[in-house]
Amino acid sequence: MFRYTNRTILGVAETLPSLYTWNLNNATSTKDAFKQAVSSLMDNLANIASTGTSLGKFATGSALSPFQAIYALVQCTPDLTMNECSYCLSQAIGEIPQFLDTKRGGRIYMPSCYFRFEIERFYDLTAADTGTTIPSPPSPPPSNDTTTIVNKHNSSRTTIVVSISAVAFAVLFISSCMFIISRMRKPKLKPQKHELTEAEDEITTVKSLQYDFNTIRAATDHFSDANKLGQGGFGAVYKGTLAGGKLIAVKRLSSDSRQGDLEFKNEVLLMANLQHRNLVRLQGFCLEGNERLLTYEFVPNGSLDKFLFGKHDTIS
Repeated sequence: MFRYTNRTILGVAETLPSLYTWNLNNATSTKDAFKQAVSSLMDNLANIASTGTSLGKFATGSALSPFQAIYALVQCTPDLTMNECSYCLSQAIGEIPQFLDTKRGGRIYMPSCYFRFEIERFYDLTAADTGTTIPSPPSPPPSNDTTTIVNKHNSSRTTIVVSISAVAFAVLFISSCMFIISRMRKPKLKPQKHELTEAEDEITTVKSLQYDFNTIRAATDHFSDANKLGQGGFGAVYKGTLAGGKLIAVKRLSSDSRQGDLEFKNEVLLMANLQHRNLVRLQGFCLEGNERLLTYEFVPNGSLDKFLFGKHDTIS
């Protein structure tokens, strides 16, 4: 985790802005059992991570839902206290029902904490040497097929048979996952880059600084013609002034534009991740009813066609 800013952030548990990513596929096991296993695992790991030291506040672990293993990692910035870390992780975990419900995997990034869970192990088990705790996965409930071959009057014998079956299944499952991952993994491929380029298997979305529509409307004086900077293929661009005096440029997509929700989300995701001194930075967005707005930093030097064709009107 890396972060810098021009204000004090040490010892402050911040949960906004947030970034959400999830696996496209749903869990194959019973949904209620899967959700319960994820929730219980996350709560246990959050309690462990919050009791960490200033050298690290994180934990990894695994659990078993019916016929499916779950692996998870939770982390706080080490400057937080136990209560601050616990608060940040509880806010992040509380978003699971809204954004990651029954998904096979997902991640939520916040300025002060982060978590991830998958049905395949994505962390190195040697991480336990650095102070994390890896709980053993619980045994799944015995199936009807197993209990029919065991003497129902011998409870201890039933427990032994079911436990051996669960352990054998877990070992076989983990071994298969490790073999598949080792065959598919490309050499010298950084995990961070691989995780962010899984375009074929995951749908990635971003929740950055989201503006209220009334705030943008007030900043542009109700999208008045006096503040209109130009007209593009997908809508008009307006100059705006926020309450604190900050200048912004607002791209208001027209309702009859051929640019749909997918194109809108792609542009938000693309611009939010692009950082370059020669690119206009995305400040936020607004998605309310039929209104789709993109808010950029205001650049007073004008547009490219002004310098190419000698136009003298100022367009951001």
